[in-house]
Amino acid sequence: MLNALSSLPTIAGVTSFNTRAGTVTLTTSDVTAALGFSPVQSFNGRTGVIALTNSDVTNALGFTPATALGYTPVNKAGDTMIGPLNINGGIASVTYEREAKIGLGSITGSTQINWNASGIVTATVAGSGAAFTFTNLPIGLVGYMTVDLTNGGVASSISSLFSGVKWPGGASSYALSTSGRDIITLMCHDGSTVNVVGFANAMS
Repeated sequence: MLNALSSLPTIAGVTSFNTRAGTVTLTTSDVTAALGFSPVQSFNGRTGVIALTNSDVTNALGFTPATALGYTPVNKAGDTMIGPLNINGGIASVTYEREAKIGLGSITGSTQINWNASGIVTATVAGSGAAFTFTNLPIGLVGYMTVDLTNGGVASSISSLFSGVKWPGGASSYALSTSGRDIITLMCHDGSTVNVVGFANAMS
């Protein structure tokens, strides 16, 4: 064993550094000279280990990044967007689809359906004067709206309930349930013409 240890190479220790010989103690100037710069020792009145904050960044920039952009960037971990999301080219992969739903409750007169607010509305017709109007119809892009309607036949007519809406073969070809559910899917792409592209009558 001793013979094995004696065969190990001998490594000489440091005997001089930056023109100093003997026992060498590193100084601040040794470190900064080796780094080529002086490490930060204080920042914005703070010393020790410094973690940058949002205010450090905005103070250094002289502006708030989101304010300069004119909008708040989307958080990729999850966020709510207001307005359309346009994807030009490529493929958008969606694991599952969920659309916002708005319940309009019982309607007896003119009732607005906002195409920007949801992709489906529910309503129960409770008076013959019930009638739908539409706002924010899509233009240049195709949009769909599903109306889950209960007792639609209580309205004075299907034409008055869905005034101006285009039905395949004409509105007179269809009848809404006076005591039950019908599901009507609407489509628009020109900002004015609303077309019926789906009709499920007398849902159980």
